[in-house]
Amino acid sequence: MMEITCFGCRGSHVVSGPKFSAFGGHTTSYRILSPECETAFFVDAGTGICNAVLPDSIHKAVLFFTHTHLDHIVGFPFLPALQKKGFELTICGPVAAYGAGIKDIMTTLFAPAFFPVCWNEFPAHIRFFDFQDETQTIFDGTEIQAFRLPHSCTTLGCRLKIGNHTAAFCFDAELEALSADETEKIGRLIEGSDLLIADGTYTAEEYENGRRGFGHSAAETAAVFAERFFIKQLGISHHSPTADDNTLTAREQLLKKRFANLDLFFLREGMTVSLS
Repeated sequence: MMEITCFGCRGSHVVSGPKFSAFGGHTTSYRILSPECETAFFVDAGTGICNAVLPDSIHKAVLFFTHTHLDHIVGFPFLPALQKKGFELTICGPVAAYGAGIKDIMTTLFAPAFFPVCWNEFPAHIRFFDFQDETQTIFDGTEIQAFRLPHSCTTLGCRLKIGNHTAAFCFDAELEALSADETEKIGRLIEGSDLLIADGTYTAEEYENGRRGFGHSAAETAAVFAERFFIKQLGISHHSPTADDNTLTAREQLLKKRFANLDLFFLREGMTVSLS
């Protein structure tokens, strides 16, 4: 079994208020747990990761950064596991186009001008691991496959396999900007996944009317991609900060009708998806 919990699925910046209570206002952060693995996994560390507690039995975690835009990293200093003495945390992420590794980038977040505690002063033990496009590695029996996505900075998607279950994460990503060959390559990597969590910031109309080239996808594009590559469940994430609960609910209902053969839903903060 694999459990994927959403602690934040908002893009760009935090939102708050009663109009955003159903889908939540925290930015991107996901936790993956499985009884088949003693290591917990996180994908991105937006503001939602502040609430990402772990069972007492878990003493190791891997945090995979898809990219280093602020809405995906700003919660990292507040990850509860950093306060656990002896906890082992491995930070993974892409190498920037200018050559900086994930350690170079993430440790700047703890500079005195931004944060009062240095990264190596936390009780937890932190190490860093650079990912390139097509990097494949195994942490305690869990396989991570990285692949490049089109966005405004170096950005990776990932395929996470634990036992017989596979989950793939594709945010932030402008799937419309992929070439036919790139679409086929990524599609074959994640084909048949139990779950794909994909960028669906816009509607198709919004994308065509002023959002092309912004680095994000229309939810319709993600659904077409998921159908083509036999994805079992599709979760739409990275909700626009301008889209309130009524807007997102309406979009979700329309997509469910249009893609009736696809198990599709919009992520909500606090939601757990169980793969069994």
